[in-house]
Amino acid sequence: MTEYPSNINDTGDLNGQRESPLVSVIIPTYNRAEYVTLAIDSVLAQTYTDYEIIVVDDGSTDNTREVLASYMHRIKYIYQDNAGAYSARNLGIREAKGEWIALLDSDDRWLSEKLARQMECVYRTGIKACFTNSEFFDGEKLVERYPTKYKKTVNKEEVITDPFALFTIDGPPLTIVTMLAAKDLLEKVGRFDEKLRIGDDTRLIFSLALETPFVFIYSVQVIINCTKARGGLVNNSLRTIRERIPIQISILSETYFHKRQKSQAAIAGIRHRLGYALSRRAEIACIDKQYGNAKRFAKDALYFGNDLKTYMRSLAIWLWPQFAAYIYKSRWNRADRF
Repeated sequence: MTEYPSNINDTGDLNGQRESPLVSVIIPTYNRAEYVTLAIDSVLAQTYTDYEIIVVDDGSTDNTREVLASYMHRIKYIYQDNAGAYSARNLGIREAKGEWIALLDSDDRWLSEKLARQMECVYRTGIKACFTNSEFFDGEKLVERYPTKYKKTVNKEEVITDPFALFTIDGPPLTIVTMLAAKDLLEKVGRFDEKLRIGDDTRLIFSLALETPFVFIYSVQVIINCTKARGGLVNNSLRTIRERIPIQISILSETYFHKRQKSQAAIAGIRHRLGYALSRRAEIACIDKQYGNAKRFAKDALYFGNDLKTYMRSLAIWLWPQFAAYIYKSRWNRADRF
């Protein structure tokens, strides 16, 4: 296995070779006292130990501070007035001393080899952004996220020279909570847009894809909480979903027009996701009885989409929006549709 910089000696103890840690782990939290210690414990259990943990409390009104009292000697705790997840993440990145940034939501958790696998990958390949596979925990069992060729494989990894070619519906699950990225790269792309309430994690990943290849580790290293009781920084209500889809369309459109002259493979992936998002926007318009808008979005989805499911959904909405509204409305309560 390739060696990578660490301040760990043969016994696993810190040997003091550097004053600053190599990795900064940023954990934003808001009213998740029930979960946040599980996230922190998953970091403390890492086999790679050259890191700092920065917990940014985004104005919690529950007993988060009290719950974290016994961890204060192991973490850097920062409190700010409630400003949203992106603001909390940006504050953590600004305060970070490490050369590498890893983000973890306060109700998710890592497996013990996550940082070790990623640090070995980035130093062996020289690539500045690394993602891993993940699974959902629904409160009772683990659920695979993508039953595709990117299914969990223990020792497999892939260098993705053109990340945009993989941004399809059936592509690998590239998510912020599995990411390890160089701090200077995050600074270059501008971190998170704090004006947005949702969606800028996708924009950040796209911005990184314009600057660097990715490494994707096929094995599951992150468990994402998707229980119905989940609250705090992310709200999966219908109102939030209605807000999220237009933002996704905006981000995908910006990326499409930025990349269309550079890579046909990239454009195929972007068109795929843009067509899918437009078809979902048409679905929302149907449910809201905005049939003119539904037909317009469906027509755009037919132009951009390049998979059978998107095509069939869009064609049905374009031809029979009232009937499509009846069908989709009965299925809309599933919050994990997007």
